Amino acid sequence: MACYSFLVFLVISRLLLLSSAEEESELNKICPYSFPPCGNLGQFTFPFTDPKHPECGLMAVDNCIEPVQRIRLGKAGPFYNILNIAQDVSITLEDQVFQNHLNERSCESFENLTLPTSASLSFRIKSNLSLFRCTDKLDNNFISFNSTCNSSSFIYYNHPDDDLPSILPPNCSLIQLPVNKTRKSGDLFNMLTSVFSLQVEVHRVCYECRWRGGQCQSDSEGNFQCAETRECNDCLKKRGRCHIDDKGNFQCKIEWT
Repeated sequence: MACYSFLVFLVISRLLLLSSAEEESELNKICPYSFPPCGNLGQFTFPFTDPKHPECGLMAVDNCIEPVQRIRLGKAGPFYNILNIAQDVSITLEDQVFQNHLNERSCESFENLTLPTSASLSFRIKSNLSLFRCTDKLDNNFISFNSTCNSSSFIYYNHPDDDLPSILPPNCSLIQLPVNKTRKSGDLFNMLTSVFSLQVEVHRVCYECRWRGGQCQSDSEGNFQCAETRECNDCLKKRGRCHIDDKGNFQCKIEWT
């Protein structure tokens, strides 16, 4: 019986060591400074990555051999067609589902564009239109889209260049959707667009984590955590400072005293 228990202990210990080694191996994969062109897109860098290096970025661009590339803004959620990645870390996307709703002049067009929240980065629609879905009619301070949705809600909107009211109208909820400012405002369905630009903002804690040679991650509750690589842990043990140079290479700076 003692021999059997010892064998079970050895097997479990071996499995734990293998699991730990696999996790360590994931953390120590070398991330390239830039990724090769993907389809119609040019080279791109962090916070973007490709499917072969999911640990090296926060959003993976794929479908590189297809006519249109795509991207998912978080670990879950819908895929978007990605048309461009700009140097200011903004991206141009196309939401085909939204376009279908607009073509059908469906009330489903007036649902908030769901952008994921992350401890490492956030998104902002560069050009949007503010709509108010209300259960009661409003006064004339807003341009009213002459329609009722779902038999109860009135949709109101203000001009894209107008400021939002400081206080939300009573019995109303705010909806912000991408807009094409070059189109006339006579038809709300025509003003809205499925092709839009998002400004991607990487949070400072994530940049600091990468500068130390770590990888930006989130725990099970969505809180930010910096996963240090083995190289960085070894560097810290030597009382050094971890950082990534301008070519994406890990560096350990030893400060002698």
